[in-house]
Amino acid sequence: EPNKTVPLIQVVQPLQEISDNLKKQVTIHSGHVSELYYQENWHIKIPDKLQITSNKVVLATGSDPNAPHYHSPNVIPLTIALNPEKISSIINPDDNVLVFGSSHSAILVMKNLVDAGIEKIINIYRRNLIYAETHDRKIKYDITGLKGIAAIWAKQHLEVKPLENISRHLLNQVNIKSLLKKTTKQIYATGFQRRNNIMTTSINLNYYNKNTGFISDNLYGLGIAYPLFQKDSFGIKEYKVGINCFLNHADLIIKKAQGIKATA
Repeated sequence: EPNKTVPLIQVVQPLQEISDNLKKQVTIHSGHVSELYYQENWHIKIPDKLQITSNKVVLATGSDPNAPHYHSPNVIPLTIALNPEKISSIINPDDNVLVFGSSHSAILVMKNLVDAGIEKIINIYRRNLIYAETHDRKIKYDITGLKGIAAIWAKQHLEVKPLENISRHLLNQVNIKSLLKKTTKQIYATGFQRRNNIMTTSINLNYYNKNTGFISDNLYGLGIAYPLFQKDSFGIKEYKVGINCFLNHADLIIKKAQGIKATA
């Protein structure tokens, strides 16, 4: 249905088919880039394979879930916690599970834990729940706000009729160490960090223009590793993360690389 959200898993196959089709139209090389440096042109090294030279490079290297901020002896990876079947296979109903975060991933994790029959869930958050709001065909908090299943579940089970097996605590009002001692497992749903697996001596890949994705001459960042940080129509600044944001940003970079004037 056009007005309803769907689980991300449902878009994996269409995107894979699009990628497979695009691969037939360009020259591709599969491997892990180990080094990037500039010497008249950009040079990209793939170990044991080849070195590619290009005058323009776009980095879409992706990100990984943030590492635990505190000493947590029994951390469940976010990728497992977001999978209902996998999480239910490694926890017991009498586990006391601590979940960090209050955005989309954290809500889905808590839903999975409840569905798995966990009797005690502690949620620590830095900010109150934010929901995406539609105003005259425009969406406020389009990126950071809860949508779809996460929004419905959070509103019903955390606000309207709070579940008795979930206790929620603002980060600066609790003793983290004390709570950690009481829990048997911990899950961090606190955002993502850019992968830093490319060695370079000529440029710092961690710094980029958040309005354009520009890193250096003819070098751009794209996607969740290098999201744009821009105001929406409500004057709220958000990191532009998501499929539509990715495609729009890619279009801007391509036009820039081709010398075509483009506006964000």
